[in-house]
Parts: sequence; C-alpha cells; structure tokens
Amino acid sequence: MLPPDDSDIGAWALYYRTLGWSVFPVHSVADGRCTCGNRRCNRVGKHPAIPSWAPYQIQPPSADQVRTWWQGHSWNIGLATGAVSGVVVLDEDGAEGRAEIARLGGVPETPTAATGKGHHMYFRHPGGGVLKNFTRRVPGLDFRGDGGFAILPPSRHASGHQYRWLIGPDAPLADPPAWLLGLLHGPANGAMDRAPAWVRQAMNGVEEGQRNAMAARLAGYFLRTMDADAVRVMLHTWNRLNRPPLSDNELDAVIDSITKRDAEGRIAGRNFTLESVSVHVVSGAQDPPTYHLRVNGVEIVLSDKDFFNYQSFRRAALNQLGFVPCMKTDTQTAWIRYVNSVLADTPLETVYLPEEAGEARQLWEVIRHELARRASSDEGYLANRQGVLLRDGRIYANLPWLHQVLRRHGLRVSAAAVWEQIAAHGGQMRWVHARDESGKRHTIRAFELASREVVDEDDAAPAEGSGAPTGPAGTPAAEGDADGEVF
Repeated sequence: MLPPDDSDIGAWALYYRTLGWSVFPVHSVADGRCTCGNRRCNRVGKHPAIPSWAPYQIQPPSADQVRTWWQGHSWNIGLATGAVSGVVVLDEDGAEGRAEIARLGGVPETPTAATGKGHHMYFRHPGGGVLKNFTRRVPGLDFRGDGGFAILPPSRHASGHQYRWLIGPDAPLADPPAWLLGLLHGPANGAMDRAPAWVRQAMNGVEEGQRNAMAARLAGYFLRTMDADAVRVMLHTWNRLNRPPLSDNELDAVIDSITKRDAEGRIAGRNFTLESVSVHVVSGAQDPPTYHLRVNGVEIVLSDKDFFNYQSFRRAALNQLGFVPCMKTDTQTAWIRYVNSVLADTPLETVYLPEEAGEARQLWEVIRHELARRASSDEGYLANRQGVLLRDGRIYANLPWLHQVLRRHGLRVSAAAVWEQIAAHGGQMRWVHARDESGKRHTIRAFELASREVVDEDDAAPAEGSGAPTGPAGTPAAEGDADGEVF
C-alpha cells in the first residue's frame, strides 16, 4: 500500500524496498542549498549521502538498513536503476524532450514522476544484457540503466519543488518502446562525441534525396564497431528522424546491401568499405573527369588516371582516412575486381554538360550540382562552414568552403569566378545565424540564393520553425565584416 502522504519520506523508502527496488540515501535540499554542506555543490540534492552506493548496484539493502538510514533524517531517495531493481528510467528534460518523444513514436503508459522541469518515466528492465546509461543521445532525453541512479518522489529538487508521482509506482511497469531500445543498442555513450562531424549531424535526420545515401554511409561507419543487428535497430530508429522517413523495406534493402558488402570485406581481409562511386564529367572541357569514392563515410577524389590504380587510391585514402587501406589479396587485380563489384551494385552518378556549353555555364552547372546534393535543413552543416542550409525556399552556404569543394573536385577556378556565377543567378551576401550540433549559435558570412536556382521546386519545401533571413545585397566580404543585417 502506498504511504498516506509525502511528509514521511522514510516510509516511501521502505515502500520502494517492498517493490524490490534498490534504494539508498541521497543528499536533500534545504534553504536552496545541498545538505552536504558544500556551498559550491554542483549536484544539489543529487549525490549519495553514504560513502559508497556501489554495493546497492549489485544487491538491494535490507529493510532494516533502510530504516536505519532514514531514522531521524529526511534524505532524498536514490534508486539504483538496472537489473538490480528491474527498472530503467527515461529522463525527459522539458519541452525539447517531449517533442523528441512525440517524434520518435511516444511512450506507453507507465509509472511517471514529475521532476523539477521534466518527467521520469519508469520501464521494466528487458533483461538480455547490460543497458548502459546515455546522456543527450537525442535532444532533451537521458537514460538511466545498469550502473545508474535516479531520484524518487517525494525527494526535493534544487528548484525547491518536490518530485511527485503522476502515474504511481503501483501501476504496471511498461516495456521500453522499440525506439528507446534502438537508441540503447546504438554506440556507447561518448562514442558519438568522438564520431566525425558528419555522423553527429546526420544522426539528427536528413531530407528527402539524401536518405538512401546517408543510410548507406551510416551503416558502413557503424558496422566497423557494432554488430549487424544493433546497426539495423539503430538505423530504423534514426530513420524516424528523417524528413520524411524511408519505408522499412527500402531501408532494410540498403542495410542488407552494406551489411553483405561488409561481411564480404571481412572475408576478403579488407579493412575498409567502398560504399559508392560517382564520376564528374564536363563534356567539352579540357579537364579529364574526376571520380568520387565514398570510403568508410569519407569522400576521396581521384583523377581519371588514378581511379583504377590501387597504389594511387591507397595514397589518397591515407590522407583522408588516417590509415592505409589493405586487402588480404593486396594486388591491382583484386582492387579492380572489388571496384567492379561495387559498380555492379551501386548506380554510377554522372555530372555532365552538353558540348556546346561555355565555360561559365559549365562552372555554374557544377556549382548548382554541388549545392543541390548537399542541401539540408540541418543548421549544423552551415554552422561548421561545411555544408549548405536549405531554409524557407533559400539556399545558404559559405563561399570559401564552396571554393575549396570545387578545387578538391579538380576545378582550377578562382573564388572570384565562383562568386561571379552565384551573383549572376541572384546570389547575395548575408550574415546568417546557425546553430551547431551542441546548440551553440554561430554567425556565418554566407551567400544566399533562391532554392529554385539550385534544386527542383518540389525539393525546396521550407523547413518548419525557421525564419527567412533578410538584409541588403552585398559583395563578398571578409569573415569579420559587418555590413549585412544580422537576423
């Protein structure tokens, strides 16, 4: 039976023990300060009041021990989450977390407590291995599993409020939703922090036109450190963030293809995966075509002469990947055979122009293609000066970054010539605000183009919740100039 009121916190601790939960005392809050006595405490009301709570991650305390702890004390109540209590906790931190839960598919009815500014949702531990804690794997959501702990009602929060039950602990514990299990089978906490910027940004979802290619890239990247089943669960969770999501069958087909190629690579002794190949050809131009190889999620550009040369590929890959690609049969013949097998499975994208096109037209078509293929509503790319922002029918990109992209593709062209083509198609310089993956806001000097100049109208749908930047037209300026309007 639930305790009659919230005044006797020791009675609540004993009640939780009758549920089989492993509880222990945590410092409380008095007069806005932590009862630990440290005026600079940065974990007010949220750290253990005993020398070590490690034993209670393995075995719950006895009822007598619980009585002793709370006799004459009003400690907050800590719950050792995980298999020891049979409980895991999803921590939703306010409006941002609620929006993510709704987008991911919601949660079933389960015991739920109001915290200082969000909610704790309690689920049955599914068993089958250790469930690690994570922090902010998606915005506004934390998770406490094996080796973690949560604060139980009616403990006091640093805000002065008490934790309180909205759906009581006597209600049945629900199983964790499928999307949460997908997140739990993802990379270990901290692994995403060490992942390349493109992985961290892509995990927030991508736009139509980028989904298949990004699914292949992510599958290839994560298969290096995760088993195939875990990658599949994680990518199906990721797919829900795409705008719009791929069908399950279409996503499974992409994952199956990359998984098969990865397995074949392990058998063949390869330490890398060639995910796709595209060729950039300007008909009538003097420059030969360039080949763009996607290897372990990284783009490597090779000349026409070097494309089928294994040693040239290895030298170029070393600079981009940081290691030397190897195969069990490390020969030119094996490389050609591998490239041909990839080309048999993956469409070869070709960028070309009619022969009669002049140099200016040729340059513009390459610029247009590069902007269109990288356009995304994710501000993180632009914030890092490494991509193209599509927002409210407008395209924004950093001019020095675009110039470098074109140079890497083998185009010997000046930044002034690039700007001349952008301006000729209505481009203007702006100061643009964009937030990176951590939420930090950057002010970027970027050019603005109507998206219809770059992508088809159907692909230029405005992203929700963003405002169209405005400001006077300008000419290319240094990053420190301030002649544009900041919005």
